Amino acid sequence: MKFETIEVNRRGAIATVTLDRPPMNLATVASLEELSQALADLGADNDIRVVVLTGRGERAFCAGADVDQGELFDPKAGLRLRTLGRDVVAKIEGLAKPVIAAIDGYCMGGGTGLAWPCDIKIATERAKFGARDPYLGIVPSWSVGMVRLSRWIGKNRAMEVLLMGEFMSAAEAKSLGLISRVVANDELMAETMEMAERLAGAAPLAVAGIKKAVIRSTYGTQEEAAAFEEEVCLEVFASEDAREGLLAFSEKRPAEFKGR
Repeated sequence: MKFETIEVNRRGAIATVTLDRPPMNLATVASLEELSQALADLGADNDIRVVVLTGRGERAFCAGADVDQGELFDPKAGLRLRTLGRDVVAKIEGLAKPVIAAIDGYCMGGGTGLAWPCDIKIATERAKFGARDPYLGIVPSWSVGMVRLSRWIGKNRAMEVLLMGEFMSAAEAKSLGLISRVVANDELMAETMEMAERLAGAAPLAVAGIKKAVIRSTYGTQEEAAAFEEEVCLEVFASEDAREGLLAFSEKRPAEFKGR
């Protein structure tokens, strides 16, 4: 499928989705519609085992919503933008394969809404993060800042991030647990693809099960999470991949996982 605001490239088992509205890669109804469709397509593609999400150029991963489009304040378009934002966040979390965010430059507002839900976040040393909504007279609206953030980093830290609205360096974001790794500016994609290649070699059912169980434990009760963990165990331990992984380990050879 041909997209206008994003680019999707497949290389083996890795798909790279690039937000393609440089220099700031601002989010619009159109770009979120395309991103939602791309994630659905990749989720259904059994040949793809890892998804990388990044932005075009060095200025920004995504600097938020495109206010010049007027969509934020139009009742119909604003609702559509918020609904799509929540849909994309849910798709990133719900995808049965890992999603890596490769972040360079500014990651602001809606950009954090796209990056922070990803499973692994790698940022350059020059990356800048911020959720400055109250200083623009608005509030976060994609069920990240006001719904998920306190579960990820705790109430006190979430309140400071959301209310103070200060720019954060990559190092500061890492210290809060909002990103996974900080790399040199010119090493972002090399580091990202190295990690993606490693993840692509893991057993798909096991990766999907871990992702679903961790997300369930984050948002549900401990009892619900433990029950779901057992569901995952029953599925994964009975799979061909589990037998292949253990056999390959004992035979000291690389495992050949089939995703079944």
